[in-house]
Amino acid sequence: MKTNYFTLFLAGLLLSLCGSVFAHSAGFVVGDEQHDILICQQSDGSSGAPRSSFNPFFAYEDGTCVTLGSMSPYGVVSVTLVSTAGDYYQTFFDTEDVQIVIPISGETGHYTLTLVTERGLVFKGEFDL
Repeated sequence: MKTNYFTLFLAGLLLSLCGSVFAHSAGFVVGDEQHDILICQQSDGSSGAPRSSFNPFFAYEDGTCVTLGSMSPYGVVSVTLVSTAGDYYQTFFDTEDVQIVIPISGETGHYTLTLVTERGLVFKGEFDL
């Protein structure tokens, strides 16, 4: 009988570990807070046309990184993240990849995330730590 209890204990432990690994890889935050970053399209200033209300991007930060994603394919986007804490990160994001992770220092400061699409549309998100 002791073997059965031990086997059940190991099976339960294994399921618990698999569940936490799945939750982390699926994008759920386990034990930490995450904060959404509001991303808005910026006016290009060249025409009087109103900005589009369509925003295909989402982002959130958890203090150590920013996860940036796109809800629909929008081509390759230039991404720049800067902060008053000294962060500077620049990359390209192929929106067909759905999302990318951008490292941040986690230091106190004001962070700005700027996205520029292939068509020249500019989207910006800001947050403070």
